[in-house]
Amino acid sequence: MSEQRTGGSLSVPVCYRHTGRETHVRCIRCNRPICPDCMNDAVVGFQCPQCVGAGKQTVRQARTAFGGTPRGDRGYVTIALIAANVLVFVGTLVLGGAHAAIGQGSDRVFAPATQLSSLLGVFPPAVAHGQYWRLVTAMFVHFGLPHIAVNMWALWILGRYLERALGPARFTALYLLCGLGGSVAV
Repeated sequence: MSEQRTGGSLSVPVCYRHTGRETHVRCIRCNRPICPDCMNDAVVGFQCPQCVGAGKQTVRQARTAFGGTPRGDRGYVTIALIAANVLVFVGTLVLGGAHAAIGQGSDRVFAPATQLSSLLGVFPPAVAHGQYWRLVTAMFVHFGLPHIAVNMWALWILGRYLERALGPARFTALYLLCGLGGSVAV
């Protein structure tokens, strides 16, 4: 036990983790004396760090209706996907020039393909000849400011909701499967 003895009688108990600290508080689960640094609030009383750790192992993690974890609440995967799309778009601007992405004249909504977008986009004869990576990279290629603006707006609005509901891993899988399915359909 973690109690000091002086002259044959029991004196003030000391914390089981910090033997130099006197305390009159005990863990509600294991009844060990604990100091204020070791106290963790419980429903009634306080618990020691070891009992809190043991209790966490028996508690199930919270899940959404679709099996997602609370880690998806921040939307990190959505932000990463938007960043990847914007980086590829900026790459098409650099290789193809600003006029290729913005368009010339008011009648042009979508811009012509640039070198990078031609290299990354789905081109059925190229895929048929073994360039299967185009099926994945094509989901990050956008032709023009209206195209990327609307797609990234939709990804921002829907992506955060889906990532929260599905969880980061399932949302990433859904995004990649949908992108791959769209590429295969082309």
